[in-house]
Amino acid sequence: MDLSHLMPHISKPLPAATGAKGSSVVTPSSGWAVDKLTRLGYYHPLEPCHLDFPKARLNDLLQKLPECLRMLSCQVSYEDNWLAAACKTMEQVEFQVSFFEDRKDTQVVFIELQRRCGDSYVFHQDYVQPILAVVQKVKHGQPVDAKPAQPSRMSGLDLDALLAEHCDQATEDDVTVAIELAFNLVTAERVDALRLGMESLEVLTDTSKTGMSTARRVARVLVLPADETSHKLVQTLLRYVTDEREGQDADIRFRALQVWSNTWQVAADDMECPLESFCDVFCSKDTLVRSLMSRVEHVREQPHEATLALRGLEALCREMPHLLAEVSWPVVEQAKDLGTAENVALERACCKFLEAR
Repeated sequence: MDLSHLMPHISKPLPAATGAKGSSVVTPSSGWAVDKLTRLGYYHPLEPCHLDFPKARLNDLLQKLPECLRMLSCQVSYEDNWLAAACKTMEQVEFQVSFFEDRKDTQVVFIELQRRCGDSYVFHQDYVQPILAVVQKVKHGQPVDAKPAQPSRMSGLDLDALLAEHCDQATEDDVTVAIELAFNLVTAERVDALRLGMESLEVLTDTSKTGMSTARRVARVLVLPADETSHKLVQTLLRYVTDEREGQDADIRFRALQVWSNTWQVAADDMECPLESFCDVFCSKDTLVRSLMSRVEHVREQPHEATLALRGLEALCREMPHLLAEVSWPVVEQAKDLGTAENVALERACCKFLEAR
């Protein structure tokens, strides 16, 4: 007797060839595995983030979902042995989209979204809700919007308005304390402290999270460090961008690139923050452009790193137009083609940079 269908399916569905019997599914040429719809296992408790829909709507959903993931700028890797896709977001949230045939009613299919790592709030608000909204519309035969709905968040302008109620000196003191705390974390020997320090700096330099006023003050500290602590912090952060040693933690390198991408974009719009002086003191322009272009060259493997690198390059070249001659424009064009097909954030970063050519 074949008891393979009783095997547990906990973190991933088993391939149809070795697991439960599945039904044949005709999928579009978008990367989804063909004929790999797996029947839900008896010992697979579905994640809270799931929906059921008629099997007759499956092909429609498989056609609509890649565009939704593209608009959400997810890096998507389609599974070969079952009907699923592994996704990674710009916020470094990783989750899996899986399809299962109901074991009781073969005309019903479940879609399950399982978070693997990363911020659970971002996962639910920014990705689960838009994706399941598409599923609901396809389920009921409704037209799907070209752009998934995004949740409303407190904007940087709101935060700037709150900061305006306090005196400038208090804000300067807050930034000084925040930089000192980040320095202690980034220079710590523990990886968890290092990661927390990088995440703190990423938030402090992101205008959408901390407001333009705070981001500008932090950017000035990183571009024009005035004390030994700031100098050491800048040197440490730059090392993760320019030194591509294989032993480095990929997540830490990504966070450091994110910090600098945010910083350069803020500094490029700030007259009191000259980027050219920063390059003269801390890192040669050629080295910086070469390091960033190497990320763009590996866009297929790391589209999110390429996106950040392009944003940083655009800001640097805006302040120093002579750097445009050092850019490999065919590589940027290739990245744009990939972004048009798979990742809207990458596409927008490429288009903005190409406008400056």
